[in-house]
Amino acid sequence: MVSISFDGFNSSASGYRIATCFDENGFAEFHVYTKEVTERRNEFPPVELKPDGSGNLSIRDTQGFREYDFNKIKLIGGETHVTQQKKVRYLIFKYDPDDINNTGKSYEKHVTVTNKRKISEGKVLPYNIKLGNVPHSLLSFANRFIAQEPLSLEMLKFENSRSNENSFLELVLELSKSLQDPNVEGFEPKTITYKGDLTAEINYQTLKGILVFESHGDFVYEITPDLDNIIVDANRGLGDYVSYDIVPFLPSQILDHAVNQNPVKEDRRLSIDTIETAIIVMNRNNDDIKFKDII
Repeated sequence: MVSISFDGFNSSASGYRIATCFDENGFAEFHVYTKEVTERRNEFPPVELKPDGSGNLSIRDTQGFREYDFNKIKLIGGETHVTQQKKVRYLIFKYDPDDINNTGKSYEKHVTVTNKRKISEGKVLPYNIKLGNVPHSLLSFANRFIAQEPLSLEMLKFENSRSNENSFLELVLELSKSLQDPNVEGFEPKTITYKGDLTAEINYQTLKGILVFESHGDFVYEITPDLDNIIVDANRGLGDYVSYDIVPFLPSQILDHAVNQNPVKEDRRLSIDTIETAIIVMNRNNDDIKFKDII
């Protein structure tokens, strides 16, 4: 469980998801979702929706791992779902890129995502992520090539345990800060090492965009976009994949809550883990594409 507060509103949440899209112009989308769960007869703490929805959101945990603050973020809406036994509420927060990405402004001035959880290495796995000085094992890796003219696309998907090292969320915040520097054209390139000498360079000339999802608690069980479902063309941008399709209960759970008098035992534990998912989409010159041996 984590605690959330938003301008006088305080509650306990069973999870959260931070969902962002960064491209050559800055952040195209930046959302924060929270989820509260209680028994059907209980009431959630009231939350005030201001005319402009703007306020300061904070997320904390009892272990003292995370100090997350999102200042001047908008509460754009919420959903409540009730069964015979459970009540679930989602709150949806969002930054307006038009206000933040202007010259002289940056998400870095509004967002603090300090995570003090140290890397805990168990079994050494073949794929290791290294964004800074200290590598640690990836949870999963995938890549996809899409052949097209004049430039093809390469997609890389990394899934990583969130800690005080190798954070993609902190990476895109750093890129956003660099993008506001008048002395730098675009942003400073960053290199990701993910297996031996296999690397991916994020640079201003070739980057189409980066999707980053940080999922905690109940949101660990919710899906993130698959590479084969991502389409980037004139009609659809990467920012379209940030929005979260809320599915609070499966049909089987709704039926189970109705027919069973005793509180239902959920078939999944409340996860204390935090998973970061990053999807990087880059333009590639067709002459340079070679399918790498990543097995």
